Amino acid sequence: MILFTGLFLSALPIAVVVFLVLAFIKNKDSESFEDKIRIIYMYLVIIVSLVMIVGGTITLFSNFLDVILPDTYNNINRSITSMFTSATVLFIAIPMFMYHNKKVKTI
Repeated sequence: MILFTGLFLSALPIAVVVFLVLAFIKNKDSESFEDKIRIIYMYLVIIVSLVMIVGGTITLFSNFLDVILPDTYNNINRSITSMFTSATVLFIAIPMFMYHNKKVKTI
């Protein structure tokens, strides 16, 4: 898990820079600086929502396996609580991603 976190944190700034460059390239015909900032905001929200989706999915499946194959009774309670938290994150992140992705395609 620590290796995954380290790789993720090192790749995240690179991904942000790539998306910022893509936003400026895609919107190079625009005359307004506000339009460029709006596109950058949309791409950053998409990146954050994708991170939330990946993290929520991994945590949800991990806790689901902990419920199926428990170590102790307390671990089951903690895993069930964490599953609901992960499901809530997914419930928020997926529509946020879909909405902003649709908005970026129309801009």
